[in-house]
Amino acid sequence: MGSTVTPTDTAVATTVVQRVATVTDREVTQLPSLYDAIDPDALEAVIRSIGTEASMGVRFSYAGHRIIVDGTGTVNIESESAGAEESH
Repeated sequence: MGSTVTPTDTAVATTVVQRVATVTDREVTQLPSLYDAIDPDALEAVIRSIGTEASMGVRFSYAGHRIIVDGTGTVNIESESAGAEESH
């Protein structure tokens, strides 16, 4: 299962956590701390420094999912246990 979300004015870290909660059908409070996977402030800084370069981004694992955030702020979430993608 996967999810691709286009950017908004919401912080990237907040978007990642909210989207993983949606994809996994769990409450945000039921997910592990994002700090266990990546420093949210560093994630935001890297994405902002990339600018609008969609070919560049950050990849990391969080709550059993592969998270890919490109320079435009688009968040792609894929299950680490399944290869199929589903867009939300």
